[in-house]
Amino acid sequence: MEGNSTTSGGPTDINNLFPALVECFAIILLGYVSGRFGFISTAQGKGIGNFVSHFALPALLFKSMVELDFLKVNWKFLAAILIAKGIVFIIVVVLTLILGKPQKYGRAGIFAIFCTQSNDFALGFPLLKALYRDSMPDFLSYIYLLAPISVVLLNPIGFIFLEFNKHSDHLNLKKGHVAIATIKGVILNPIVFMTFIGIIANFILRQKVPVIINGFLDVLSSSFFASALFFLGLKMVGNMKKKMGYGLIVPLLLIFTKILFVPLLAREFIQILDVGGSNNTLTNEWSMFGFLYGTIPTAPTVIIFASRFGVAEDLIATGVVLGTFLSAPVLYTSARMIAIKYTPALRLHYHSIIGKTIYDACGVSIPFGLWVIAMLLLGRRWRLLPQKYTLHLVVSQVIFSSLTLLTDIDCTFKYWHLVLFASISVTGLLCRCWTAMLAFSLCLVRCKGGSIKTWQPWIYFFSFGLPVVFTGMKLCFVVLKQPAHDTQPYLAYVQNQRAVLVLEVIALALCIIIIIWSLIRLQRCDKFCKCPKSVRRLSSPHLTGLSNTDEECKARCNRCQEIEKEITQNDCGSSNDNCCTNVKTSNTVLDIESLDESTCLLSSGKRNTRYVDSDSVPSELNELETALSLQEYYEDGDKHQLVQHVILILILAFSFCVGLFMCVWYLTNESRKSGLFIAMRVLDMILLFGQGFITFACFGMDKQLIIVPFVKRFRKLFYGAEAVTLTPPDELSPEVVHLCEQFSKHHRQKCKRALVENKTYHFRTYHNVFCGDQLVSWLVDLGLAEDRVAATNYGNSLLQGRLIEHVTKEHFFYDLPYFYHFC
Repeated sequence: MEGNSTTSGGPTDINNLFPALVECFAIILLGYVSGRFGFISTAQGKGIGNFVSHFALPALLFKSMVELDFLKVNWKFLAAILIAKGIVFIIVVVLTLILGKPQKYGRAGIFAIFCTQSNDFALGFPLLKALYRDSMPDFLSYIYLLAPISVVLLNPIGFIFLEFNKHSDHLNLKKGHVAIATIKGVILNPIVFMTFIGIIANFILRQKVPVIINGFLDVLSSSFFASALFFLGLKMVGNMKKKMGYGLIVPLLLIFTKILFVPLLAREFIQILDVGGSNNTLTNEWSMFGFLYGTIPTAPTVIIFASRFGVAEDLIATGVVLGTFLSAPVLYTSARMIAIKYTPALRLHYHSIIGKTIYDACGVSIPFGLWVIAMLLLGRRWRLLPQKYTLHLVVSQVIFSSLTLLTDIDCTFKYWHLVLFASISVTGLLCRCWTAMLAFSLCLVRCKGGSIKTWQPWIYFFSFGLPVVFTGMKLCFVVLKQPAHDTQPYLAYVQNQRAVLVLEVIALALCIIIIIWSLIRLQRCDKFCKCPKSVRRLSSPHLTGLSNTDEECKARCNRCQEIEKEITQNDCGSSNDNCCTNVKTSNTVLDIESLDESTCLLSSGKRNTRYVDSDSVPSELNELETALSLQEYYEDGDKHQLVQHVILILILAFSFCVGLFMCVWYLTNESRKSGLFIAMRVLDMILLFGQGFITFACFGMDKQLIIVPFVKRFRKLFYGAEAVTLTPPDELSPEVVHLCEQFSKHHRQKCKRALVENKTYHFRTYHNVFCGDQLVSWLVDLGLAEDRVAATNYGNSLLQGRLIEHVTKEHFFYDLPYFYHFC
């Protein structure tokens, strides 16, 4: 298993990789379709999950542990992967604990497991087998060795956090009892238990499974692959809708950590530990394999862990789903690039590819950036904060891309290269700095409000001053004249000089630190947060408690926790009998009836529910905002466009990390004769010069200027009216008619008494309405629907039967905080 081949995966291996990807994702899609259309219910899906976690996976791990030969192992490679995963594990735990969320110990454990446990067997093994089975077959054996790194060494630490979080909720238990319960839970975990038993059996049975149980284990093990992928598809149903918008921040951060930092750290430590010994080619092969292994997405078993302990279930499910699909192109592209053999001819072709990539990325970025500028100007949002800084950022991106295209011009002006390099350097750093300041200003606007005025001079000083200073320092060291024999693009030549790279590393590191701090601060102190407790005292001073089973309520910010503690001490005392028992937060939906970031939905079994705007009467009104009418922007959705800004900042921060990694690669003089280097270099160029398109993806489709008029025209063209068109009553199916008759006869009045009331949303009162997600919860609680998907279908049947309708007749029925009323 030491591995002595130095050849890369050939074309045959690559040709086998795509069918393997199709097979895996086809099973996932089959699971999703089965759950989405009701062929398999939620309870049946849980049964499949229990089978996978309690029988199939433990059997697979036990068999693999027994058959492994621990004497023929490259321990340096395993140590490199362990160090990489261990560092990521520690960083995730520490950052999660610092955030100070409720259930912080449980979240720290499950998030760390998410970022370090790969889907080694269900996805990893078939994909890596397709790539390496002919060229490097020894590598495949390491899949069985790499899995225990997470299962045996790291996961138990995460389970300790999860068990401690679980038992610490019982305040009557002593610390000793909590410790005993925690240790017991870890030891009796079927995955951990069977792995340890397998290691012991490895030495007792001398790496050979007895014939009497070998067939039994084979059957259970072989059932794992399809069952796990099918279960992952089932878990996709409904999870993405629950976590759209702001709720995607944490899953995206976890995904980026898993498919970016783990493979990059794995590769770096393999190089540092010199896994291949004196054979540099073999070391490079190991590093490529380690990088590819790191891009394998998170295992679906993490969803089972989250469900078992009741911690961040929706976040983890969303992360696993998104991570699985995002990792597919990363896996395939990485494998393609790894299969490339570096030759002198490829070197010339590589430089040509870099030049074309820069040119194409700039060509795409400029028109899309101009489109975003037009959207900000026409929509008048550029006069608001932080959109004013967003405008500065996109203008910098357009100028940067435009100046980059000028590098192909052969100008005879003596100082042409000096002026061009200085201009490109300044605008490039402007893009970096304005991204950091955009995150910082978003934090100030959401957390401080009016105090941002005192920070504006410093924001402009940093955004314009640092690029000018750093560019001046670059000009002191850079060599502007490119040698005739150098075939790489001129821009790549000047940017890859050591002095320029050092300054780029400093600038990138500084911007990344500011972004991380700003996002953490925003997450903790957002005064516009949607947490129910943020407006508790405004709605009812007697509502004091939250249901421990409601995961959304457990994710409150620190500010809301402090309010809860104060109210609990003053009003509830030691009893929670009069406290609310069911609080639901609402998702961000850009609709006139939806909740923006300053609105919360409070619900209780015996109390009326209401929307309360925690900041509907701001203490300081900005003059420009007043002139533009706050009412207009409040009703159009999130005034600060929080979701779009956070997603933009996260993507650009991801590009900063890629750029930082490439700068370090150049500075350390590591080998650049690999397909991975080419892939990372091309990715860096696309992210750097294509920033305008990224901004367009976040801000290009303004709702009021683009989406709403398009939808109205579409409806008018195809249905003859701009409102929602329903099926004629005489064409309704008998099932829908019967359902509507039963609901009208037996449940309508009960539903009205439970849900209907007057609701206030941004200075406007809606009479006798209820929310779509409220009706869904009511139907599920009453037993009229098995789950939320079935309840949503039930609600659409009521809408088709003219029993309910959207208040503005713009939407069908959704499990969202849209306003509906009875007809």
